[in-house]
Amino acid sequence: MPNRNDSSSPLSRLINDDNLTILENVIPYCNTNLGKLLALCLKFSEMQKIIEGFDDSELVCSLLGRQLKK
Repeated sequence: MPNRNDSSSPLSRLINDDNLTILENVIPYCNTNLGKLLALCLKFSEMQKIIEGFDDSELVCSLLGRQLKK
C-alpha cells in the first residue's frame, strides 16, 4: 500500500490528510461492500481537496515552489 505521507509530488502534498490516510488504511479490513463505499468516499474527499486547493493560488504556488505573480 502506498504511503500517503511520502510527499514527493505537489499533488500528494495538496491532498495529504491524516484522516484520509486512516480511512485508506482501514479499507482492507472492511467487508467488500463497505470497502467499496469507503474507497468512493476517500476518492471524493481527495477530489474536493484538489478543487479547493486549486482555488487557493497562494497554496498552489507554495506547493509548486513558485512565487505568486502580482
